[in-house]
Formats: sequence, structure tokens, C-alpha cells
Amino acid sequence: MGSATWFRRQSNRVLVFACLASASCSVLIDKDRVQCTMDSDCRDRGPELAGAICVDSVCHPDPVWGCLGSVVFPKPAPGMFTVTIHVRDLVNQSPIAGVTGRLCERPDTECKAPISGDIPATPMGDLLLPVRSGFDGYVELNAPGRMPGLYFIYPPVDANREIPLVPMLETALVEQLAILNMRMVVPERGHVLLGGYDCEHKPAEAITLSTPDADDKTYGFYVLNNLPKIGAPFTDASGRGGFINLKEGIVSITANVAADNRKIATVSLLVRQGMMTFTSIVPSPNR
Repeated sequence: MGSATWFRRQSNRVLVFACLASASCSVLIDKDRVQCTMDSDCRDRGPELAGAICVDSVCHPDPVWGCLGSVVFPKPAPGMFTVTIHVRDLVNQSPIAGVTGRLCERPDTECKAPISGDIPATPMGDLLLPVRSGFDGYVELNAPGRMPGLYFIYPPVDANREIPLVPMLETALVEQLAILNMRMVVPERGHVLLGGYDCEHKPAEAITLSTPDADDKTYGFYVLNNLPKIGAPFTDASGRGGFINLKEGIVSITANVAADNRKIATVSLLVRQGMMTFTSIVPSPNR
């Protein structure tokens, strides 16, 4: 069912059809119904209708970003779940051989007390990670010939979950991509790559990423056509972007809707020297 059809059906609850004896009919509209002829009419009515769309003369929440401001993460039921991470090559999406992952608690920034050993990926390059309900720690990722990484699991686990793409890169490729963007990788720093998602759980196109932890050696980028581009204005349909050359330590990254700067979420991550930190960023409760 298309979104327009869905909205039309929902609108039926506020319509009363009064068919007269002469066979002519009139439509009575609920007095609280918001009138519009185009999407901009909805936006002009105030910030509470930011992003609303006009369907059949009525303003309806934007299905892509309409959840912002009212998101609630469910309280997870106790138990164990499986997080499946599909580790792939960024450019050709092929599986990466020899991938292992080790589970770590979030406060343990050096993973001195891991909660699992090195878990090998399947022959297809997929990591199947058993985690407790509510887990929001991270996974140390390693693969031969690839830059090691940290994947932060967000939001906290409340069911079995699949992470569609975590692209472990060769260190030389990271340096080459930086050079193609007329920048240099700083060896004693780390990098971040995020996948953004919208209210429909689809990759988030046209979002921006920012961090207060950047300095003059840090550069933001967005992945366009599978290649990082420094200076691009926002994400493409893949929803991916990040930063190179962040200082080691805890960093904060915020995602916003590019069109109107509405906040999607802020996440806190760990950056390590010479490593790539990954996570998903999704619409989150107000903070």
C-alpha cells in the first residue's frame, strides 16, 4: 500500500457523508481538521507541523521524520538475543574473509574484561553475536589486511537484530581516499563511520552529522555512490557518513535533518588510534 493511499484511508475517520434525498451529497469535515493545498501550507502553521505533508487537504505527519520528538525505546524483555553484523567491502559489497568480533561493555574502553572471546564470522563474513537483553556495548572487529574497528550497538538490544553493512576498510584505502579528497590521515587519530536511519527504519537520505570534538585536522564526509566525499552537504540514499582524524577518547556525534535542522539523535562513541568506529544512528528519545 502506498503512503498516500494509507493517509487517505486514515482520513476517512474525520469525514461524515450526508447524502440528501435528491441524490446529491455533501461532505462535513471535522472542525479540527487542518486545511492545506500544498506541503508548505502545513509548515506555515507552526513548528508542530514541521515536515508534515498535505494529502486530501489535510496535514499529516511526515512518514519519514514524523516520529521525531515522540520516540520511546521499548523496555526490553529479559533474555538473550542474536545481533548479526554483515561485514562487507565498502566498494563492491563482497564478504571479507577472516573476520572476528569480541564483545565488550561500554564502560570498559580498553576491553580489559571482554564478555566473549574472539567470535569468528561465517564463511559469508557475518558475525553472529549472542548478547543479553538491553546490551549497548561494542564489538572489537579484526580481519586480515583491514583497519581494525569498533562497532557500537545502538539502540540497546531488545530483539534479534541485523546490521546490514559494516564496511571494514584497508588502511591503505583509507589513506588513498583521504588523498583523493585532498586531505591526509593523521596516524595517531581514529575515524568514525555511521549509518543513519529514518522513522521507517530505512537508510536516511539528506541528513547531516556534526561533532563538537572536531578540530582543524578533523574532516567530515558523506558516502556518495559508495565512496567517501569530504565537503558533500549531506548523506545520499545510503545514509552513511562520518569523520576522519578525530582525537582518541569519547566523542559525541549528532545527526540532524538537513532540510530543517531537526535533531534525530546524539550518540556517544569511543575513538581509538588507527581504528574505525562504526554505529547506527536512529531517531531517539529527546535528551
